Amino acid sequence: PRGDPIPDDPILHPHMSASRVREITGEVLWNEYYKFSVVRNPFDKIVSQFWIVLFPPVRELLKQADFSAVRKVFLEWIKGARLPVDHAVYSIDGETVVDYFVRFETLHADLERVCGRLAIPWEPQRLGHYHGEYRVRKEHFSEYYSREATDIVRKQFAWDLQYFDYSDLPELETD
Repeated sequence: PRGDPIPDDPILHPHMSASRVREITGEVLWNEYYKFSVVRNPFDKIVSQFWIVLFPPVRELLKQADFSAVRKVFLEWIKGARLPVDHAVYSIDGETVVDYFVRFETLHADLERVCGRLAIPWEPQRLGHYHGEYRVRKEHFSEYYSREATDIVRKQFAWDLQYFDYSDLPELETD
């Protein structure tokens, strides 16, 4: 889950706000550090979030269910879900404060660029595959969405969709 402490570090945790990181590091280090953040297509990110927060027995049931049942559960869940908007992770007072955005969709290539910028070896075999075990279905994320669900994501992630030039889902003819 988002925000769990990093093992052996009681202060830092994933998805920590940029303002908190700056507070911890201090202004001098903050200004010297090369700062990067990973971003992801919001429509895809929300489908992954859905699978992560599911109660394990429900996840197991949906793993084998007809996709129409999966979609129905997703469409009910998204109406009341607390969606993971990460703007605070890479901005302070509305201003973007990172030097580079790594796109989840091009993770390896972008992380290789970061390693090059930092003059450290690019060793892709060292990357973990975090939370991959949760998303147990292979349907494309666009198949989960109804018009209402699409509008929820468009509203919550309007800034991300525009700033990162993520293409929107195609207009849906029916729900």
